[in-house]
Amino acid sequence: MTTSQSEHENLAQVRRAFDAFAAGDMPTLTELIAVDAVWNIVPTGVLAGNYRGRDQILAWFGQLHQETNGTFRSTPTAFAATEDRVFVQSVVTAARNGKSLNSDQVLVISISSGKMVAVEEYFEDYAGYAAFWN
Repeated sequence: MTTSQSEHENLAQVRRAFDAFAAGDMPTLTELIAVDAVWNIVPTGVLAGNYRGRDQILAWFGQLHQETNGTFRSTPTAFAATEDRVFVQSVVTAARNGKSLNSDQVLVISISSGKMVAVEEYFEDYAGYAAFWN
């Protein structure tokens, strides 16, 4: 099976978003996330869970940074694409209130017109993730 040109472009956009997140590059993230994008995770502790619109998503990124004193990291370990979806496996690490987080994560990212329009987030160790944010 071969990867189409649009799949290559979608992968490149998502890699660019991960790089921008790691660098705290909000202008690039603003460019890559659709105005009406949605990011869905299960509500946990201080995290609301479902973020609707680019502004809420970017504010949530800021909350992740603030809650962890800048230690939150999402390091991608694998990428795959099919049509308008990109799948990312990553390792999420952070420190907060004397607790540490180290969990595998999978993101399913939908792309439209070169922008992220929807993200579904899943954790290998949901109980550990929930305990970290409580």
